[in-house]
Amino acid sequence: MVAVPAFLSGLRPAFAVFALALTALLLVTPLSAGSTQAAEAVARGLALRTAMDPKEAPLALLFSRAAAFLPLGQVAMRSHIVSALLGALAAALLFLRVRAGLRGAPDPTSPEAAPDPLELVAALLATVAVCLARSFLQAFTVAGSGAICAALLTAALLLAHRIAHEPSRSHVGLGLAVLAGLCALGPPALAALVWPPAFLLTVRSLRGGERWPLFAPLLFVAAAGSSALLVLRANGSPGAAELFRHLALTAVTSAAADLSVARVAVTAAELVDEMGVIALLVAAFGLLRMTARPSAELLLSLWVLAAGLLLGAALGPAAALVVTLATLLGLTSPLAAGIAALAVRLGRARLPAAVALGFMVAVWPAFDGARALAQARRRDLAASRLVDAALLTAPPGATLQPRSPEIGGWLDYSRALGVRSDLICTSPACSSPTAAEPPARTASR
Repeated sequence: MVAVPAFLSGLRPAFAVFALALTALLLVTPLSAGSTQAAEAVARGLALRTAMDPKEAPLALLFSRAAAFLPLGQVAMRSHIVSALLGALAAALLFLRVRAGLRGAPDPTSPEAAPDPLELVAALLATVAVCLARSFLQAFTVAGSGAICAALLTAALLLAHRIAHEPSRSHVGLGLAVLAGLCALGPPALAALVWPPAFLLTVRSLRGGERWPLFAPLLFVAAAGSSALLVLRANGSPGAAELFRHLALTAVTSAAADLSVARVAVTAAELVDEMGVIALLVAAFGLLRMTARPSAELLLSLWVLAAGLLLGAALGPAAALVVTLATLLGLTSPLAAGIAALAVRLGRARLPAAVALGFMVAVWPAFDGARALAQARRRDLAASRLVDAALLTAPPGATLQPRSPEIGGWLDYSRALGVRSDLICTSPACSSPTAAEPPARTASR
């Protein structure tokens, strides 16, 4: 009988979370574009001569371009499958991070302490409740930058948790440097969330006598540079100057002056609307329990929550999805701690109490997320039918002037697939004037 390595046996619950999350996401993944936002994201990933959208990540465009080569379903469905894979990976990494925070062990797969079933159940229920939220379902079921941002941020927080407890783990620290470099190709808000804790932990390890921080800047530049070259090579739409402006985080520096208490309150109200009052009360109780024993997980959770609220108030709609995902990720560990602490206080039947609490916490996010998906599908169905009628009835070389961004996004997606590439769109609802031109291969024919 072959012995299973210790680290693989510790990863079995994470593999189960990944499999369950992937199965659930694939069941609700649209078979076509599904939404206007997804149609625009897929269109930009298909080698488009369009301007870069500040809400989209260049790395997400690269993943969308690579997904187009999968021989499965429509082009948009292939991008949705990639988002589902990244979403399932983010869910598994989130479970590992929350479980490590509850156990207090730096490595979530280490057999240092006997696994507590209550901690396992609390981490699983908190992960499920957060992943059922509206923003997570929208990010994980359609193409866009949300899934890659959630996966990068979750992986960075997990590695930061480990390196805070064990600065001598060189492979963990260098992996955090690589992830920080990849975050440069994400939305500006993602880099603003990951870079400060990664920099502080690297400096702390360097002052502690570790040598791996000396190589961290090299890996950071290599990861960011190689990703930027791949984006420029695969997609000619963003020019070099535009890509460098993205790397310089101009959106963060230009919007910092717009911060106000009212906008922070609005961002917090959106978080309440996402998770519900019961989940926030349980998370607040868990946060109080975590403050009784300060740890790296507490500091990381507070950082993500505070920075997410401030960035959401400063950047506004341009970073709404990334900021909401970040605040939900910061809420997961306090939520798991609250479920575990309340289950202990409710009596000896800890596991049934934890399951009941987890069900109460997850009811509102699940209901709100399912309702949001259904409303989005109904809203975009009318726009897709109008575009289908225009593609069927418009004469060759006709000029279209859509008055809504929904119809403009569907037209961009159709022309990116080569469907009626002779049509010209002169409306600002389309991505850009150059995007309305027929593709080069069609013109040469």
